[in-house]
Amino acid sequence: MTPLESMATRKPIVAVREGGYLKSIIDEETELLVEANIESIVRTISIVAKDPEKYKNSCMQRAKLFDPS
Repeated sequence: MTPLESMATRKPIVAVREGGYLKSIIDEETELLVEANIESIVRTISIVAKDPEKYKNSCMQRAKLFDPS
């Protein structure tokens, strides 16, 4: 649920490339999926922090697909 809530508020996220994240996130479009290690996470957060606006519209569109209403 956390990635969907994030996308619904147009907030880009970084998540590990595992589990449920693979079903709700489109890598490099709505957010970024990374390997589960510190270096990968830090590097990817730095990329998102440079241009978070880049992800806002695609995040909202993806979240709408999961809207039960």
